[in-house]
Amino acid sequence: MNRPGFTHCTDCDVELVAELPKPEPNFDWTELSHVWTGKDQERCVELCKDFKAKGVPFKVEQSRHQSLKGVDEKYRISVPSEYFQRAKRIIKNGSSVESRWRCASAHLPVEMPLIERPQS
Repeated sequence: MNRPGFTHCTDCDVELVAELPKPEPNFDWTELSHVWTGKDQERCVELCKDFKAKGVPFKVEQSRHQSLKGVDEKYRISVPSEYFQRAKRIIKNGSSVESRWRCASAHLPVEMPLIERPQS
């Protein structure tokens, strides 16, 4: 419990809260199902945001392999088995950011550039 009037911990340099957040329900993290694997970090982050917003618990694994050709990064998202179908639907429907962009872009006029071919 905080002392009245104190809203910041000077030792830790963090804001104090009136009450602690409720603990997450216990999930069987040993029974995980892989729902997405890819190389696109931005897509991985979008999906994680969507899962979080929709209450789907998840874990992300990142692997990074370096070779002479460069660095190969892969991301894998797993969810407790009881959330597998829900997570797949979220992935199928696209992220909220992606769907908002598609919706907005559908109403924009598109101009195709004129490509002039050289005369032979």
